[in-house]
Amino acid sequence: MSGVIKINIDLGKRTITPAKLRWNRYTPTRGVRLTSEYLSNLSKNGPLKAEISPEIINAFGIPLTPSKYCAPCLAEAGVEALGLPKNTTAPQLKKIIKILYSLPLKEAQTQLDAEFEDEIKWNIAEKTK
Repeated sequence: MSGVIKINIDLGKRTITPAKLRWNRYTPTRGVRLTSEYLSNLSKNGPLKAEISPEIINAFGIPLTPSKYCAPCLAEAGVEALGLPKNTTAPQLKKIIKILYSLPLKEAQTQLDAEFEDEIKWNIAEKTK
């Protein structure tokens, strides 16, 4: 992968509970594989920003239908957007998505930073209304 993955998290929107994190860790979420594949294919054309809402993930303004299952999990984890560099692979994305919605934030940061070294940039804040 050439470039940096940017992860935007709003702590004010992070509503996921420890029980839900454990549930997500041991239960496969539908749509993660297909969502990862869709985003990976879109990143072949160049960098993209995937915007996360509780209902669906949008990339280039296009709602990704398979994401209707994993978007709520990411939204509960406070993830607002993923900035993906050109040629981000589907396995990389699948791993990132699973870690983000199944581990506590500090643990997710540590694991992703260790695995992807300098390829991840975090933007974590509590946004005011």
